[in-house]
Amino acid sequence: MRAEEARRLTEKNLRGPVIDGILKVAYERIKNAAKDGKSSVNHPFYDAYPSPSPEAVEAALTHLKSIGYKVTHHTNTDPERGSDWDRVSW
Repeated sequence: MRAEEARRLTEKNLRGPVIDGILKVAYERIKNAAKDGKSSVNHPFYDAYPSPSPEAVEAALTHLKSIGYKVTHHTNTDPERGSDWDRVSW
């Protein structure tokens, strides 16, 4: 398989049903945060089941950016306190 074909398949597979579930979780969290007067939400895919793959998360974050949300990635410098996390703001 050529690289171009593999990239097309990957892009195709990271749209639609693959990210719809985790986007639904993110939209619900964004809606609830906005109702509470907040302007951002951390861990936008928290409670997504099944746990999304890193590729699906990246695709969903890219989608959120494309529709106007600001996405910030935070790298955790203390591994004992958890992992890296993302913030979506509007």
